[in-house]
Amino acid sequence: HKTLLQLLYIIIYTQIYIIYNIFKLFVLFTPVPNIFYINTGYHKIMFYFYDDDFINKMEKPLIQPPKWIFKYIWSVLFLLMAASFIIILFQETSAIKYAAIAIFFVQLFLNIFWTKVFFKEHDIKKAFVTAVILTIIVFLMIIYFFKLSFLAGLLQLPYLFWLVFACILNRLLIKLNIKKTDL
Repeated sequence: HKTLLQLLYIIIYTQIYIIYNIFKLFVLFTPVPNIFYINTGYHKIMFYFYDDDFINKMEKPLIQPPKWIFKYIWSVLFLLMAASFIIILFQETSAIKYAAIAIFFVQLFLNIFWTKVFFKEHDIKKAFVTAVILTIIVFLMIIYFFKLSFLAGLLQLPYLFWLVFACILNRLLIKLNIKKTDL
C-alpha cells in the first residue's frame, strides 16, 4: 500500500514538473511586456470581437470582476488546457483518447463562438445558452480526461469552475440588461 502511494506521488510529481517546465517555456518565449500575460492567441480573437461601448453601456452585477483580471485568468486557463491536452496526446491510443481530443476541439470552438456571440453580435441570451452548452461539454471532456489521466482531468477543473461562474455572470447580465433596447 505504501509503495503504491510512493509510485503515485512520483508520477504526479513528474507530471507537475513537466507542466512547470512547459509553463516556463511559454513565459520565456512569449513576446509581451507583462511576463504574466501569456500570449495564447485567444486574446487576439477576443479583442477582434471586443466592443468597449457595448460593455460600458451594460449594467454589471456586483460579482463582476474588474475587466483587467480576465486576461490573467484566461492566460492561466489556456495554459492549463494546453498542458492537459499535451498529457492526453501522450496517452495510449484508444477510442477514449480520440473522443477526448474531439471533445477538446468542440469546446475550443464553442469558447471562441461564445466570444463572437457576446462581443460582436451583442446577443447576451444566445451567449448564455452557448456558455451553458460549453460548460456541459467541458464537464464531459473532464470525465474523458480523467479516464485517461488523473492529472489531465484535474488541470481542467479550474476551467470548469470559471465557466460555471461565467454562466452565472452571463445570466445576471441578462437579468440586469434585457430591458435596454440598445443591447
